[in-house]
Amino acid sequence: MSDHERGLLNLVIASAGLPARRPDWIERGSSTAVPLLREHGTPEELAAALIVNSWMIVFQDGEAALVLLDEARALADAADAPVLADVASGYLVTHYAVAGRIDDSLQTLADLKVRVDGRPMDYGGTLYAYGTMAVRFMTEPDAARAAGQYLVREFAKAPNGGGDGRNEIYLVALAARGDVTETRSLVAEAKIMARRQSGNDGLPDLLIPPAALAWRLGQFDIARRWLTAIRRAPKPTKSFHMTIMYRQLRTAVGLLDENPLDSATIDDIWDEAVAWMDTL
Repeated sequence: MSDHERGLLNLVIASAGLPARRPDWIERGSSTAVPLLREHGTPEELAAALIVNSWMIVFQDGEAALVLLDEARALADAADAPVLADVASGYLVTHYAVAGRIDDSLQTLADLKVRVDGRPMDYGGTLYAYGTMAVRFMTEPDAARAAGQYLVREFAKAPNGGGDGRNEIYLVALAARGDVTETRSLVAEAKIMARRQSGNDGLPDLLIPPAALAWRLGQFDIARRWLTAIRRAPKPTKSFHMTIMYRQLRTAVGLLDENPLDSATIDDIWDEAVAWMDTL
């Protein structure tokens, strides 16, 4: 196997780490891929490796992750690969937000909108829509919901089970808008689908929509309890976008000093959230 092929293989392994929730795959694969593809790969391949490498670095050194994405975007633009450049911008949106730099995230989102508007659906456009929901769901809930509905429509056109776009990110956007009936129904469906498709319970991510709904309805004590359970849960949130949404809600209402999971399981907290939504 050539060094170029080893670089590409490690890039594939690293890329698989995000949906598999295997940070070790991301870190080891991308750290191996970047130097190999810097020397032996194409600009587009190196740009992709830099993007993936940023996924782990952002939690350790946010500024270094932003530098990687800036380089990836410049490489993609120079190689006339606009979609890849937009993917780098889409992750800049999330990485700024993870670092709490919401104004920079919003500006990058606005710049990305100019590039993706009117273009057929692609990964860059998908990240724009997800970024819109994640960053604007509390301050501009109508815009966040519209972005989610756009994904629902576009995913419905995808062949071979492209999904319907109604994932946890969209559910948080609905909840933060105060859409009680739809949130309650779709959260229940999402719990079933999580078990069916991936063999897990969807937690703690599926607690974020009820917490967002409680926040929107002014029931901050309830939101605070569930957000604290999310923070103390054995598993982390599964995506950048869900992490961003959780953190913005946490900033808005805070966390409890006590740990709800000292006297209840995460499944108990889920049952509590479902029972609460059923009363609305």
